[in-house]
Amino acid sequence: MSGKRPRPDSEPAGHHYEDPARKRLRTNNRPNRPKPAAVDLESLNAIKKRARNIERLLARDNLKLPSNKQRDLERELAAHKDRIEDARTKKDRSKMIQKYHMVRFFGMLPCPPYESGSHTYGRG
Repeated sequence: MSGKRPRPDSEPAGHHYEDPARKRLRTNNRPNRPKPAAVDLESLNAIKKRARNIERLLARDNLKLPSNKQRDLERELAAHKDRIEDARTKKDRSKMIQKYHMVRFFGMLPCPPYESGSHTYGRG
């Protein structure tokens, strides 16, 4: 077995010889990150999140906000709370409609023929 092959003087010192003409251009293999989307205040969760952020901002003691900025934030918070309450009312109403749909359906059924007297179901 022979030892290491001697390095010619023309090769640069290093791990391996790289011909500058054969070097590949390095490309960025990482995918481009999407830019953060603008805040969508159409969804209820986004509205709730914004309202919480405003509440935290206004609750800070050491925060020195200009009065017009603070007033604008308070108005925005009130508007968001109204939208949250409207959405909650709409959701509760939808639940009640869904819950009592069958009850209304049973109320429209005619009386069974074998029932007579005081026990009537529906319009009968």
